[in-house]
Amino acid sequence: MSEIGSLTPAALDFEPVMRGDTFPARPLAMLSQDGAAVEVTSALLQVRTRLRQTLVTEWKTSDDSILISGSPTPNIITLAEKPAAETAEWPLGRHDYDLEITLADGRVITLFKGDFPVNRDTSRSA
Repeated sequence: MSEIGSLTPAALDFEPVMRGDTFPARPLAMLSQDGAAVEVTSALLQVRTRLRQTLVTEWKTSDDSILISGSPTPNIITLAEKPAAETAEWPLGRHDYDLEITLADGRVITLFKGDFPVNRDTSRSA
């Protein structure tokens, strides 16, 4: 098991999301730069997507929309599914996102950042 230190955020782009489709749950492994599992159960995690500085959606451990699992080291975080009714309201475009972790000692570290594209569904007119 490894510990999180001060890191440059890793670039990780999401595959395009079709507006109006269910966003499936997405697991992400928390690994150190040397590939060791990083235990994150004592930390608070949040993922936020923004389009031109406007918050579009978020996931966080504090509301159980990010779940932590893994054995023997709990280092897998899973972003909960977002229903089609919610994604139908997401604006089209290339959103920015980041995954931020707040450690038990109060340090705040951005682990991932990247693009979160939302594409037009041809079934929708707008």
